[in-house]
Amino acid sequence: MTAIDFENLDLDALRAEANNKYKNLVVRGVVFRGLMRVSKDDRERFNEMMAARRAGEEQEDVTEFYRDMLMLVAEDKSEAEKLLEDIGEDAAVLDTLVSLYFERTQAGEA
Repeated sequence: MTAIDFENLDLDALRAEANNKYKNLVVRGVVFRGLMRVSKDDRERFNEMMAARRAGEEQEDVTEFYRDMLMLVAEDKSEAEKLLEDIGEDAAVLDTLVSLYFERTQAGEA
């Protein structure tokens, strides 16, 4: 990482720092954006989905929950749908993908 000139900070430097700190998960060209990279509405929906799941309010199948969550954060919905179709109903693969998503997209040190 290059040093930041705090006396002459520009937008490109800020974007580079954000990219280093807030990672995405990319699988077969499909970008699953970290929560800081999605819209406010999508972050709120994501948080609502997670809260409802933790509270046991939504009784949907885990594969449906994972697919809905991943579609919410996918940059290209069409490509994400193709990837999820290829995964199918394999809960183990979806669980691994979601685990990797959370691991990769946690804010790191800039």
